[in-house]
Amino acid sequence: MSKKDRIALVLSVIFIGFAVAAAMDESYASDKLQVFLTLMVVPTVYWGYRFIKGDISFLKMKSED
Repeated sequence: MSKKDRIALVLSVIFIGFAVAAAMDESYASDKLQVFLTLMVVPTVYWGYRFIKGDISFLKMKSED
């Protein structure tokens, strides 16, 4: 796993934790799911982009030569 992947994973976990905490906040009582899904767009788009580009080192398969 590259350093770039480790940094991205840590930041993603922190952002997902923030999304869960914000969704559980009582001030968003009627819109909890909407708040959670809105905040989850950022890590989903980021990891989707990296997956499409093939830039995730821990998902690379070794070729059988």
